[in-house]
Amino acid sequence: MLVAKEKPKQIAFQNYNFRNKHVPPSTREFELPAKRKRKQSGYREGLLFCGLIFCLIIISVSLISQYSRVLAVNFKINQVGREISQLKEEQEHLTIEVKRLASLDRIETIARDDLGLQYSKDKQWLVSARGE
Repeated sequence: MLVAKEKPKQIAFQNYNFRNKHVPPSTREFELPAKRKRKQSGYREGLLFCGLIFCLIIISVSLISQYSRVLAVNFKINQVGREISQLKEEQEHLTIEVKRLASLDRIETIARDDLGLQYSKDKQWLVSARGE
């Protein structure tokens, strides 16, 4: 039976002298595989995308910090407003208290009842010692 033999695959070193191993193959007989060129645009696009993401993160962080500062200032403004209204109410109460305590009727009542003072009679004289 007759069987066909497979043809051996061709190697880059076709004409290499296997008997004389010190003879290098000629460079004209085969070509080196071409180096693949990397896409520089892909690298640049990735770098640009990373830069864009970084800028977006920086902008969002700055916006959030500004918003939190605005909220803190608004809280302080509301707190000071409430304190001002409380102080105004206290001031009104104190002015009413001052007017009540400074009334002449009250002062006369305290002088007569608590201190034992009385109105002068028609002829009262004050005598001092040794003619002073």
